[in-house]
Amino acid sequence: MARNQDPVTDEEFDELRKEMDEQRDQLHEDLAENLGGDSDDYDVRRDVDGSSSSGEAVTDGSE
Repeated sequence: MARNQDPVTDEEFDELRKEMDEQRDQLHEDLAENLGGDSDDYDVRRDVDGSSSSGEAVTDGSE
């Protein structure tokens, strides 16, 4: 497999992030359709109490 030697531009990175977000949303919708519930039920970025999290790992378990 050939490796792209050019650095990724900010625009390319933003486009990739957008595509990944769209795929994530589609996955949540598919899970809800197949397993029941709401698509938000399958979003690990959402805390148990329904609030959104930053998605950043916290090593000591604190906020």
